[in-house]
Amino acid sequence: EVEPNNAHVLHNIGWMLRKQKKYDVALAFYDRALAIDPNDLWAVLGRGQTLRRVGDLTGAADAFRRGTAV
Repeated sequence: EVEPNNAHVLHNIGWMLRKQKKYDVALAFYDRALAIDPNDLWAVLGRGQTLRRVGDLTGAADAFRRGTAV
């Protein structure tokens, strides 16, 4: 795995997986990015978009609210 402790790399992998509709794996990468950098806005928003895609509207709304605080 390339740069496993780089939040930027991890959220970009999450984005690519979301585009491939691999939502569970994408969420795992967004979570890993956020564990490294809780203020990674792109990971927060990507996580929200992924949660919306899987129908978790409450989780998505929470993520988007968090994004406005970052």
